[in-house]
Amino acid sequence: QIVEFDPVQAQRALSAAFPELASIEFQIGLPAEVTIQVVERQPVFAWDKGDQIYWMDAEGVILPPRGEAQGLIRIESNITPPLAVSSQPKTEVAENPASDSPTALWGRHVDGLVLKAINDLVFRLSPESNLVYNSIYGLGWQDPRGWEVYIGKNLENFEQKLTVYESIVEYFEKTGIHPQELVSVEFIN
Repeated sequence: QIVEFDPVQAQRALSAAFPELASIEFQIGLPAEVTIQVVERQPVFAWDKGDQIYWMDAEGVILPPRGEAQGLIRIESNITPPLAVSSQPKTEVAENPASDSPTALWGRHVDGLVLKAINDLVFRLSPESNLVYNSIYGLGWQDPRGWEVYIGKNLENFEQKLTVYESIVEYFEKTGIHPQELVSVEFIN
């Protein structure tokens, strides 16, 4: 019976099953009509942990990869995406963040500073520069000149770290130094 239909419960069930839905609206009509209108989140990033890929939208919501998506900005990592501390679990599975299941992250938000830094780097770096996130060194990229660059896990001084890195590169060019593996500006002092 249409009078027994619970749109709130249905909305919760759909949100839990499909965290890639940004909004879900129900319209109930008589005698027995239910119309569902949804808006999908659009993946922008692909966080590649090696054994698992996580999609993220522009707001940093982690989405389950479904099908093929072209043109996603790829971030290679050896860990799962760092989560926002205030992120509220969206699904029953996500209530146990210690779970090793990839579904435990679906619907959760990536740390806001990490997301902002990734967005800033995408617009500043050349297309050949692959973004990386390392459990030890934090956020960085593969510089096209042959080394990795890391700006760390603490991204509060992001702009200063980029300025320091640019100065280091200028010094390298003047002195003919070519780093073999990596340059870290995690600690700018």
